[in-house]
Amino acid sequence: MLEIITFDLWNTIIHNKSYKNVRVKILQDFLTQKGRTINLNDIEGTYEEIFHRFSYNSELNEHRHIYNKNRLENFFKSFNLDITSLEIKKLIKTFESYMLTDPPTLKEGAHEVLYHLSKTYKIGLISDTGVTPGRIIKKMLQNHGILKFFKATIFSDEVGYYKLNPIMFNIALKKLNGTPEKAVHIGDLLETDIKGARNAGMYTVWIKNNYNLKKNEIKPNYIINNLFELFKCIDQINKI
Repeated sequence: MLEIITFDLWNTIIHNKSYKNVRVKILQDFLTQKGRTINLNDIEGTYEEIFHRFSYNSELNEHRHIYNKNRLENFFKSFNLDITSLEIKKLIKTFESYMLTDPPTLKEGAHEVLYHLSKTYKIGLISDTGVTPGRIIKKMLQNHGILKFFKATIFSDEVGYYKLNPIMFNIALKKLNGTPEKAVHIGDLLETDIKGARNAGMYTVWIKNNYNLKKNEIKPNYIINNLFELFKCIDQINKI
């Protein structure tokens, strides 16, 4: 019988929302204030290269989390611009808090499904973070009224590693005082959610989001189209 259910965040219980344009504009304004007039396409291109997680992440560094301080320092180095630690701190604060100004929305059924499952199971959240850290995400989840359903929240910026590293799942299981054979993870990314949870010994449920599984891709234990279908998967696992 299952005891633990863990969820991915983005495109699983929360719609993913990009803040790239806002952050690029912040960087462009900052560069202008420093007397640097740089083509917007160059700023966007450098932003994509520096701030995209997988630009830094690989098996060689054990999928270590890359922090905003390092990203911003590398961004300005690419334009041969010196920047003070105080300027970095101010930019980080602006970058990280913007989500609270313009928050993403819940996926359909998220509140209802979490509410019902939390009555029977220990619920956890395992999420990689990009620019927005876990402490801000928790405020956003609280504003949506769903933070209370999670008995443990695991974020890559707090752990120091991204989700494919087994430490993310192991910490979640430890905090929830459970074992992998009595746990299931739900997520939308095959390479991180499904592979990571499977490697940790957990059951896996893939929420497909209109994406069809291709030949030779990682196979989850179960596939769902929306969160409401999760109840049936859980019933099936409990009968094993």
